[in-house]
Amino acid sequence: MMEKICIDQNRFIAFDNQYLRPGATFEAGRPFFQPLSTHNIPGYPDNVKGTKTAWSQIMARANSTRDPPDIRHPSFQKCRVPLIWWPWWAFNPSEFYLSSVLQMESLQRDGIIDRGVQFVPVLDGLESMPFHSWWLAPFSDHKVESLDEMSAPTRVGERCFERVVLCDQHCFWNWPPDGSWLEAVQPHSVAQQIVEYHLRTGERGSHSKGNGPQRSIKVALIERRTHRKILNLDEVAQRCRGLAPADGSALSCTVISFDDITDYPALLRELQTIDILVGMHGAGLINSYFMRPGTAFTYAFQLYVSDPARCKPSALAATPEALNHEMGPDFVQQTLLRDQDIILDFEVLADMLSRALPVLNGTSADFRALLERDPGYFVIGQT
Repeated sequence: MMEKICIDQNRFIAFDNQYLRPGATFEAGRPFFQPLSTHNIPGYPDNVKGTKTAWSQIMARANSTRDPPDIRHPSFQKCRVPLIWWPWWAFNPSEFYLSSVLQMESLQRDGIIDRGVQFVPVLDGLESMPFHSWWLAPFSDHKVESLDEMSAPTRVGERCFERVVLCDQHCFWNWPPDGSWLEAVQPHSVAQQIVEYHLRTGERGSHSKGNGPQRSIKVALIERRTHRKILNLDEVAQRCRGLAPADGSALSCTVISFDDITDYPALLRELQTIDILVGMHGAGLINSYFMRPGTAFTYAFQLYVSDPARCKPSALAATPEALNHEMGPDFVQQTLLRDQDIILDFEVLADMLSRALPVLNGTSADFRALLERDPGYFVIGQT
C-alpha cells in the first residue's frame, strides 16, 4: 500500500516516498513496484509470437513544482481507495474471471479490502472489456476504470489519493498443483453473487427451478462464429431435438452464442433457463458458472480429435513460423489441435446427455446427496 499518491497518465507521483525524492535518500534502481504478470494482445491468437506480453515498466517519481496544478496542490481523496493490479490475460474472459475476479472477491471475503476500493486494472492503453465491469461491479461502490481512464488529464482534481493499493496477483494456472487454491476461491458462489446483482429476484422467477421432477430439459449448443467451431452445428441441433429420453422427459435444444454480448442481464436471464450447456473449448464455457446450481455442461474438447475426416485444421497450421515455439513443440501441437474446427460425434453427445438426464430430473439419489452437501455442484461431461 502506498500513501499520498497522485497518478497522472499512468505515472505514479509520490509525495512521501523518500526513495524517489532526489537528494540524500534517493536510491537509483530501487523498484517502486514490479509486476510479474503478462497479458495478451487482443485481436491476435494466443499461440503466436509476441502475443504474451509483459506489462510496461511502472513509471514513478517524486512530486515537482512543475506538476499540473491539481497535483502541485493536491487534495488527497480518503473515501476512494484505488486497488490497482496487472491482470493476467485481461482480455480473455475465462482468465480474467479465474485469475482476477475470484481473487478480488476472496480478498473482500477475508476482510482485507471492502467496498470502498475502486477496481483499477492496468491495461497498457488498451480499451477495457465489458466483462471487467460486469463481474467486478457487485463488489465495489465505485465504477471499474482502467488506470488510463482514472489518471487521464481530464480528471483534474480526481487523481490524488490518501492510499493506493498495488496488487500483483497469481495467475490461475500458477497456483500450487495440489489444488490448494480452491480453498480460497469460490467460482460458483461468486458467479451466483454476480447473477443476483444483475438480476432482480423476479427476473430469475420461474426458471429458478432447482433440481427435482421437471416437465422439460433445455439443452443449449454454443455457436462460435470464428475458429473452434462445431461444423455440423445445425445437424446436431436438429438431431438433438429429435431425442426421446427414456424417462419420458421433454427435451428442447437451442443454439446460443456468447459473441458480441451487449445486454449482459439478458444473457444471464437466458442462462437461467438452460439445463445442459454444450460447447467447444474456448467457446465461453466460463458462462456455465452463471447457470443455476445443479445444472450441467458437456465439454467438447477438440484436443483429442485427430481424425482428418472430422477436423478442419487451424489456419495457423499453414504458417508455423508465426507460432510461439519458445514454449516447445508440445505447446505448438496442442494449440493447433485446440484451435481446429470439428464435426461433433452426435452419438457420443447423445450418450452424455442420457447420463446427465437422471441427474437433472431428480432420479439420481447420489446426486441429490451431493447437492445437499454442495448446492453449487455442477455435472461436467467431456466428449
